[in-house]
Amino acid sequence: MTHYSRAGNRKSSSGLRRFAVLVTMLSCVIPVTSRAATGWWNGDWQYRKAINVKLPAATTGSASSVVVPIRLHAGNFTFFSDLQPNGADLRFISSDGNPLNYQLELLDPTVGILIAWIEVPVKVGEPEQSIFMYYGNAKAGAPDSAHLYDADQVLVLHLGESQGVPHDATAYHYDAAVSTALLGTPGVIGNGARFDGRSLIRMAERPALGIAANGGFTLSTWLQLEAQTPKAVLYLQQQTDRHLEIGIAGLKLYVEIADGNRVSRVESTSPIPTGSWHHVAVSIANDIALYLDGAAAGSAPSGGLPAINGEVLIGGLDDPSGTGGLKGQLDEIEISKVARSPWWALVSAQSQSPDTTLIAYGKDESKGAAGKLAAYFAMMGNLLKQVSLDGLVVIIITTFLGLASFWVLFSKAGLVKRAEQQDERFSLEFAERLRREIGAAARPAAGKAVTNDEAGTFAASGLFAMYRAGLASLSAALTASGTGGGSELRLSGEAMEAIRAALDAALVEATDHLNARLVVMTIAIAGAPFLGLLGTVVGVMITFASIAAAGDVNVNTIAPGVAAAMAATVVGLLVAIPSLFGYNWLAMRISRRTSAMEVFASQFLSNVALLALASRHRQAGRDALERPIHVA
Repeated sequence: MTHYSRAGNRKSSSGLRRFAVLVTMLSCVIPVTSRAATGWWNGDWQYRKAINVKLPAATTGSASSVVVPIRLHAGNFTFFSDLQPNGADLRFISSDGNPLNYQLELLDPTVGILIAWIEVPVKVGEPEQSIFMYYGNAKAGAPDSAHLYDADQVLVLHLGESQGVPHDATAYHYDAAVSTALLGTPGVIGNGARFDGRSLIRMAERPALGIAANGGFTLSTWLQLEAQTPKAVLYLQQQTDRHLEIGIAGLKLYVEIADGNRVSRVESTSPIPTGSWHHVAVSIANDIALYLDGAAAGSAPSGGLPAINGEVLIGGLDDPSGTGGLKGQLDEIEISKVARSPWWALVSAQSQSPDTTLIAYGKDESKGAAGKLAAYFAMMGNLLKQVSLDGLVVIIITTFLGLASFWVLFSKAGLVKRAEQQDERFSLEFAERLRREIGAAARPAAGKAVTNDEAGTFAASGLFAMYRAGLASLSAALTASGTGGGSELRLSGEAMEAIRAALDAALVEATDHLNARLVVMTIAIAGAPFLGLLGTVVGVMITFASIAAAGDVNVNTIAPGVAAAMAATVVGLLVAIPSLFGYNWLAMRISRRTSAMEVFASQFLSNVALLALASRHRQAGRDALERPIHVA
């Protein structure tokens, strides 16, 4: 019927909209779940802060880890009062739950500043990592921080001290022997050291500070020049006629290697601006590589490093006249006994810069806010990562089956709700509408076209569809009997049967419309668990086959594979169970609509019969009045 085709179009459009909304919701939920915070690392810690580290893409040969600074201040962290005053309760935990080595350079809860250096693992293909800083445990003791740097890092001076001599942050503990530089001046990371042209930092001769013949060497530091000078030494180590000297000539970074009469020297291609902080790095192996702010700034063959043992001078020469002394500031002096890669120089410059974009600070959470729910999602996320390819295919198929089932559920729920509301409105006006359209003239209005208003108002109403079908059959019966234009409504038994048949046909059509596509839900109910079981069985087979091939049988090798294989069954049940409940709920409501339409069929026939009876009585009265009166 006309109004049903319109309703079907509207219903299809509405269903597609619901399906699109459902897919959008799931697409929003899935990434959130995959990026959900890891479960709470330790219940003794009450709070944590999310930190996102995004390193430049690592390449083959990059370091296995890199040390980067974490800077917290009142602008990105307001819970300094929840920390232990000495920071002993700080723990930095990777996204997979592993504690990371770290050192505190500065913590002042009163002022609201924290600078910590943490060791971040480098993963090829995974430049972005989530780290959580845990805090808020009054019973925690400070962890061992001696192993923050690798064995090749022989000296790290953070220069965070305000007096005395700079302390080495590596496990070697090569503290400075003498320092005449002014400590406690503001640096690029925390505090730095200022050199006036005569001051310097002297490092005593140490085994690990010695340069091996044909070995490697790396120096990196932050430099702020006050003015251009003929020569400003940043690093000098010499022994008899051999030396390694790094400094600034004019405004250019230079490196000079002397081995007897052989001298190798290279200068940077561009000058270093004065009055601002810049990261400089030198890496020496077969070649001398210069870096300025992480970018290559010059290179030349080194000729090989000679063996040099002796004290190290930083920031100047041992010359009272001040010749070769630096006028400016240094911060974060790092020395390695290997040649570091260009990637390392880039990461050092970018991560230590005050304007770094490699490190972003997220929200703070309490243990109650994350709680068990976050741990649950983390566990499920780890399980899904271990699902095999065949299990993943089964899960995807089952998920699409579930989406189709849920689309049918939501679209049918909306259709049934509209049918209930429109049936209720039509029931209130049915009797009056029937009397008006049939009336005493016995001329039904069923032959009139259904207006757009009627089709829109009762588009989903099964009762309205039956009503129009009944009126159409009544009109046809009256026309066939030749009584349609008279004042008396005459209906034979055959006419009433024809009307009932039309009502039954409309009832079946309306019921079919309500039940359409419910078969998708029955397929999901019956098929999803079996699909999940198939994925689980295949996954378990693959797991045991792999164990047999490896010959290693223990719970650590069996449990992850079996648990991941069970994920397919879980997905199947998550599709089947809601589909089963939703199908039964829909079937009950559709059954109510079917019963209401069956009752309406009887009501329609009884009302038509009563109107026909009333019409005959009125006609009989008129005939009696017109009959002539015979007087005896």
